[in-house]
Amino acid sequence: MKQSRSNDRMEMYFLKKLARLLTVASGLLLFACGSIPEPNYYTLHVGDQLEGNGAAHKTRPMTIGVSKLESGLLLSDDRLIYRQSEYEVKFWNYQRWVAQPNTMVTEYLVEYLKSRKHFDQVVKFPSATRVRYVLGGKLLAFEEWDKNGEWFGKVAFELFLRDLEKEQIIWRQTYQQMVPVEQKLPVGVVAAVSRAMMACFEEMSHDFGSELDSVLE
Repeated sequence: MKQSRSNDRMEMYFLKKLARLLTVASGLLLFACGSIPEPNYYTLHVGDQLEGNGAAHKTRPMTIGVSKLESGLLLSDDRLIYRQSEYEVKFWNYQRWVAQPNTMVTEYLVEYLKSRKHFDQVVKFPSATRVRYVLGGKLLAFEEWDKNGEWFGKVAFELFLRDLEKEQIIWRQTYQQMVPVEQKLPVGVVAAVSRAMMACFEEMSHDFGSELDSVLE
């Protein structure tokens, strides 16, 4: 009888200890879940730079297709990137792009080309519209770059123009721009990246005005 009561007391003791441990574990789990910050999402912004800005050059009587820019493994991530060297990559874990960078840059590239009127028509490729020339490329950099205590928004991409009839690339160029970050916050980085992208587009537009006549038929 005494042995039975002793066993009962031991069982109750261990049950109470287990209950306390479960309570503490549940509390820690709830605290951990509650402490995870929600991600912030960012998009590019270029103001009115795509409105009514046809450049002083001739419009070529043709339709050009624009295919989605490729991106490597690094730029397939939607987190904001920051770097201090060519050998290390870091992420703003809870600061994210609203879409993959190559998707956003392609969308703005199409709208930019439409606004500059280098061609009669600009369409996304593949398209139901028949095109002979397709502009494609690869996004190489889309990030914050830290150097000597300063922050920069860095954008780089390679573009090429393909002649579908001849099945060959007839023009190729790489563009890169770094713009100082005015406000050392993620939103400041996004603003600088937006300006760097537009600076690349402006350089591309200048090249289109001077280089394409020799390669287009």
